[in-house]
Order: sequence, then C-alpha cells, then structure tokens
Amino acid sequence: MRLHVDGDPLELPRGIDISAYRIVQEGLTNALRHAHATQAEVALRYASDQLRIEVSDNGHGAARSDGRGHGLIGIQERVKLCGGEMSTATANGGGFTLIACLPLNGYLS
Repeated sequence: MRLHVDGDPLELPRGIDISAYRIVQEGLTNALRHAHATQAEVALRYASDQLRIEVSDNGHGAARSDGRGHGLIGIQERVKLCGGEMSTATANGGGFTLIACLPLNGYLS
C-alpha cells in the first residue's frame, strides 16, 4: 500500500475527518476482499475548498455484488451527507478506482 499526500494537510472538522477515514478504510477493504488486489494506493489531495480522496488498486475491477456487503453504498451515503461527490471507475487492464471529494467550504476559517 502506498500513500500520497498533496497540498498542505489541514485539521479537518470531526465529521469530515471521520468520513475520510471510513472512506479510505472501506476502499482498502474492498481492494483486499473483493478485488483480490496485490497493490493499493491512497491519494489525499488537500485544497482550500475540498479534500479529494482517491483509492485505487490493481485487482479485478468492479465485480457484481454477492449481496453480503454494502460498502460502496455506505461510502456514497457518507459522501452525500457531507455534501460531496463520489465516482468509481474500472481500468481496462483491471483495477478499480474510488474517488470521493468532500467539500471544506463553510467548515474551515
């Protein structure tokens, strides 16, 4: 697992901080359990107006749900509660990327 941090890390409001932690946690769990990835990367990009979280892996890409997990749905709901946006993508050669953008406007002074 590799971690990349771009921008100046900010002290985040508690709700955003917990959401960011859970998004990364679920993204890595999905890479291990569902995609059977051997590598994963987490990129945190701090900007004045948002935190962008990107979790990518070299696994099998998007898979059909086996009905046992609700990870991506949970992430999507968490991101929506923060007023953010989420997207996912599968690479042609395999791998999966989860991107979540959490707005910081109105939270930081």
